[in-house]
Amino acid sequence: MPMFEITPEKAKKNAEYYQNLKNEKKRLKAQCRIDRDKALEAMGLENCDQDTIEKIIEVQNLSRKLEEETLKGAQKVLKEAQERQ
Repeated sequence: MPMFEITPEKAKKNAEYYQNLKNEKKRLKAQCRIDRDKALEAMGLENCDQDTIEKIIEVQNLSRKLEEETLKGAQKVLKEAQERQ
């Protein structure tokens, strides 16, 4: 004999809850796609395929890293110059 039996009401409530979760996930996915498309359109890239988008993101990340490294290098050189004076 099971320790817990699901009543028809409880089963219905669980099914509704699960369906609501699925609907919310679909809504969020659609909203993310809309936001992404708006951002791409703002950059003038609304007709790009997924591969191009991924390459653009990779270039942006590399550019950000290069900028950070350049700033660190400049700070180091400035600090060394100040120490010499």
